[in-house]
Amino acid sequence: MAIINSKAEEAKLLDMMRKSESLVRGSSNGEEALLGIHDLYKEADWVTIFGEPLASTGYVGWSSTYWNGQPDNRDNRQHCGALINQGGIDDVNYNDKFAFFCELPLAC
Repeated sequence: MAIINSKAEEAKLLDMMRKSESLVRGSSNGEEALLGIHDLYKEADWVTIFGEPLASTGYVGWSSTYWNGQPDNRDNRQHCGALINQGGIDDVNYNDKFAFFCELPLAC
């Protein structure tokens, strides 16, 4: 799963998301796509799928305007991070179906 490391990478993912209708087919929320971040181990302690602190990735872009600011852990069930198609990260329920970004290493 993708981990955003810069504002430029966020812009690229947003561009892909906005251009691809198939990216969100079958998801619960067509306005978001999962990223490789979560706070499943400890509430509000956001880490990547590799266990690295989110702050060490180079990008911590929680949405400050969408749904009155994020992360909010609504109903104490939102422990995964997703990119919002307007930009910024939202915390979402891990039981819901979302599209996701798959990040592959560059081939040498």
